[in-house]
Amino acid sequence: PFGSLRKEVIFMYIKYLIFSILQLLCMGLCYLTNPFIVLFADNEGELPAFLKLWQTWDSALDNRQYVLHDCPRWLSYDFDEYYDTSIMRIGHGRSKKIVLAKKPFPKRLWLKHYLNRVFWVYRNCGYGFAFYLFGVDTDPKTIRRKSKHFAIASNAFRYKNDDPINAHLKWCIYLGWKFDFYDPCRAMIATRFTIHRR
Repeated sequence: PFGSLRKEVIFMYIKYLIFSILQLLCMGLCYLTNPFIVLFADNEGELPAFLKLWQTWDSALDNRQYVLHDCPRWLSYDFDEYYDTSIMRIGHGRSKKIVLAKKPFPKRLWLKHYLNRVFWVYRNCGYGFAFYLFGVDTDPKTIRRKSKHFAIASNAFRYKNDDPINAHLKWCIYLGWKFDFYDPCRAMIATRFTIHRR
């Protein structure tokens, strides 16, 4: 049994290595095509089914938080004038933020609208690929926390570190799969290794 378990863990790490390389290639494809892909989105920021891998799995292309608070100030607009927001279950133990159009979006704001959508999919580049193609379905009953930053499930692991490095910088590392500790869910693959300002 121990040898079998060890093989499963080794296989999981090999699978992650292969999937993360493929995900990086998919992200490269997305970086090249995102400005064109968003042109296919409907009035409520949804891409057609054949392009869903380019879209963030957990949000429409029009994201309220991003438009009102996170985008460059010159790109912000009155989101609530044009959209209502709602949550939709998408299966896999996950939900998605959707928007419902209140009225047609004015042509005078077309460029802001377009750029916000492009920047949003760049910010979360290739999330559909990471979730649908390279994600795994996880069971929280199998999760074991090994340390402050590391946990492992029967078919996935995660290493997450946001600790400070010094007074000005902090780690921003997420490797493995983004699983939930409490509910069965689909866990997208993650390959982030950067340093951010505190």
